Amino acid sequence: MRYLTIYDKTSPIICIDLHKPKRKDIIDSIYYSDKYDLDGFQSNYKNIYTAQFKRTAESSDAVTSQQIAWWDVPKRLSTQEVLILLESLLQRGQDKKKRKMNPTSLANLRPPKPFTSKSRPSKPRKLTDEQLDRALELRSHGCSWRMVGELMKCNFQTVRSSLRRMDEQKPNSYQNIVQLTGDETPSSYHPTFEGRSLR
Repeated sequence: MRYLTIYDKTSPIICIDLHKPKRKDIIDSIYYSDKYDLDGFQSNYKNIYTAQFKRTAESSDAVTSQQIAWWDVPKRLSTQEVLILLESLLQRGQDKKKRKMNPTSLANLRPPKPFTSKSRPSKPRKLTDEQLDRALELRSHGCSWRMVGELMKCNFQTVRSSLRRMDEQKPNSYQNIVQLTGDETPSSYHPTFEGRSLR
């Protein structure tokens, strides 16, 4: 049952959602229950006096007809039972023990090696060296990028970016990039003399 309600006679004082209890409500309920010797009701509803309980089917037997279903009947808790339940809620999450890792696992924890120009992750080229040589030959004959893509049966942007990445791996390649691609702005991986990207 989801709710625990503390009553003073027939008036509800505090209702606690046992699925998501609030620490302040738990502390207040412990105080009122202990000081005024109050009982509580555990129920599927916040207020048992206004709740619409699930009932059995109507029948000719007056004892069983339209009675509250057994699984929906509120459970009355004495003051001691209320305090035990509330104390367990108050300690929830505080009795967890810290996880102990295996020393072997700790020994295997090592910082990764820093990236270098050769080991840094990079997107693999989709075109082979032969295809790139063919693209350079077509460009040298005055073909546009779209014409190069059509002749090689691939996206012209793929050809252009592949040539740029290939040329960036060579030192002092900025002028070559401009000649090959016509783009005066290198990609984010292209270094400058100041050690920063031009973008």
